This record gives sequence, C-alpha cells and structure tokens, in this order.
Amino acid sequence: MVDSPLHPGIQPLRLHQHDSHRHIHPQPTEIPTPNPVVLGSEVFALIWVLIAQAQMGTSWRIGIDTENETMLITHGIFRLSRNSIFLGMRGNLLGMFFVLPNVLTLVLCLLGDIAI
Repeated sequence: MVDSPLHPGIQPLRLHQHDSHRHIHPQPTEIPTPNPVVLGSEVFALIWVLIAQAQMGTSWRIGIDTENETMLITHGIFRLSRNSIFLGMRGNLLGMFFVLPNVLTLVLCLLGDIAI
C-alpha cells in the first residue's frame, strides 16, 4: 500500500495474468478520503470564483472589447486581487493536484498556470 500524507490509502494498480494477456485491474479498496484542509481549499477556490464572477456583473467579458467600455470593478474581492477569477481558478488547479497527487494532475496544474 502506498500512503501519501495528503491522500492516505492510495493503492497502486497491479498486473494480473488472464487468458495469456496482461491486464491492469485496480485492486478493490476503500474509497480514500482527501485531506479535509485540501478539500476545504478546493471548496474555497470554487466559492471565490463564483463570488468574483457575480461581483463582475455586467463588466464580465472575455478578451479586450474596444467598442464597449465597462466600469472597472474595484470593490469586494477585486480589492484584494485584480484578477480574482483567475486566482480562484489557479487555486482550484493546485487543490486538484493535492487531492489527487500524480503526474497528470501536476501537468494539468502547470499547463493551467501557463494558460491562465
């Protein structure tokens, strides 16, 4: 059994011989429970994004709109971070890595940082 301080109880996949072919079958195990602090940070990041989007109101847009001028939002969460939505998205990607620490989620976290 492989234990991680962030995600205890993860078991590796094992190879089994079946009909002259090798197949990968996950071993039955209990459903692992993520670290409550990490899970809480995921929920916090999601709520952060939802609040930031709500506070943007009609100023929400994608890209640079040169035709329509919108008001600059400086209240609420935007007093703390100019790019509050992206900050929450980055927090969510980092939390995803800590909930399920593996190479794939690390790559997704890094790609998310580059894309955001």
